[in-house]
Amino acid sequence: MPARVTRGYDLSQLSVFLKTLFFVRENSPVDVGPRARELVVGALREVASQEKDIVVESDSASPPRWVTVIVGEQRCTLNLDRVDAPWSLRSTVGDALRFVQGNLGPAAPGVEPAERLPRIEVAATNGMLWALDGRSALLDAETYQKLRARVADGDPSARADGDVVDSQEFMKAGADSSNSSAMVSQRVSAGAIVAYARLGGFAPGASADVERWLATSAGERVKGRVLDLRDNAGGLLGEAVKVADAFIKEGALGAAVNGAPGRQHRTELVARDDGREPGGALVVLVNRRTAAASELVAAAIKNLGRGVVIGEPTAGVASIRTLFDVSKGLRPPTPSLHTAADRDFIQDVIDGKAPTPPPVVQPYRDPEPLGLVLVTGRLLASGGAEIERVGAVPDLKPSCPAGERVRPDEDCLMTFAQEVIARSKDAQRSTLLSVAKALVSPSPGGGRRAE
Repeated sequence: MPARVTRGYDLSQLSVFLKTLFFVRENSPVDVGPRARELVVGALREVASQEKDIVVESDSASPPRWVTVIVGEQRCTLNLDRVDAPWSLRSTVGDALRFVQGNLGPAAPGVEPAERLPRIEVAATNGMLWALDGRSALLDAETYQKLRARVADGDPSARADGDVVDSQEFMKAGADSSNSSAMVSQRVSAGAIVAYARLGGFAPGASADVERWLATSAGERVKGRVLDLRDNAGGLLGEAVKVADAFIKEGALGAAVNGAPGRQHRTELVARDDGREPGGALVVLVNRRTAAASELVAAAIKNLGRGVVIGEPTAGVASIRTLFDVSKGLRPPTPSLHTAADRDFIQDVIDGKAPTPPPVVQPYRDPEPLGLVLVTGRLLASGGAEIERVGAVPDLKPSCPAGERVRPDEDCLMTFAQEVIARSKDAQRSTLLSVAKALVSPSPGGGRRAE
């Protein structure tokens, strides 16, 4: 294995990788020890996917017992039998990347040489994170700063969303881009007014949008409301809790379980009566892309008897993710003990001259940090039920094209929900459910039917 690099960027130091691994060890609900071998292989495979001159091979055992890194004509095989903890994980990846750095050929066209090695370390870090849980990622500085700006008014330590994250695609995720809220009131049969709101995500201000909608619709004396959570991938957990609380007077909305194994803590998410919760019927629309925080809201409204949930079973994604700063670990150069300015000052003293003012030294500015989006826990639904892989089960699934979004006047599921509210004699959940079941035909040729 080549000697350790003495000048320039040293991949084997793994400054960014090590800081990320520290946050994983302290906050991830996944125990790194039993997964350490898979994390080594995941880290190196991601490096190989970025550098065409690198090939990574491993045995088919689970967990793997060895991994071979091939750079050009050089091979390095690492025994993984004793990789069973964060420190041995870091040491093994460091050995592999030291070998990589010592044998790399020229960079591909378009790749800046100064950026190549840092990119390899970021790739190794993301490969480790992907193998850990598939939902954590290291974001580049620019993407991270944009994300922090978007959640500045919220709590960045409490995100619950269902979008897979990587540094290129994260900003395109619907849960992070906007609330995507469209709120209108529509008049339906029998002179009843039903207010409709679509909430596409829980970005900062989502709960304020809902509260304004409720205040406006209250002035219209609506008979009921339809809250559309289809395609809502989640977002800030605090915003989702406020949205659920806006409809529910009191009760346990669910819980958040966070922390590393052996140090987990549970936070109850509770609705409190502030006297402004609206009356009237409530129907919630969901589909298979309703995820995480929006699943918590739908389950709370159903389980606490506030309304009915109609549509498809939801995504079953319960991850809570936390944002962390990961500095690049660069340091300013160490100044010489005896500079020219020092000598000038001494000579001025000898000559009896007024000392020359020392040069203004600009303070060192650490580069903008990278951002770590790390899974730190999971959500539980109202009543303590699991959301992960289970989701929120709707009360009814009408056999109309409910999964795809269409124009409001052609939306079968929305029209059905409005009709349920218009025909209900009161706002009780049991009444709404009875009316909904009566509206669907039991026969295949009779129009709507429940599945």
